[in-house]
Amino acid sequence: MSDRKEYWQQHYQKLTNEKLIFIHPGTGGSSGCVPVEKLVQLMINVDQQTQSACHFILTFNG
Repeated sequence: MSDRKEYWQQHYQKLTNEKLIFIHPGTGGSSGCVPVEKLVQLMINVDQQTQSACHFILTFNG
């Protein structure tokens, strides 16, 4: 586990039964090829198929 885990849990106000899921769509070999609609559908599918509540955090390079 990352030594920064607790920091991020507090920063994003993570609830006990919640999963924090970080998504960084702007990197990787095929990342530019994934349409926004597909990325949204992926998040919806993960949320629906996960027993815990999900809290998605989108990140990007500035």
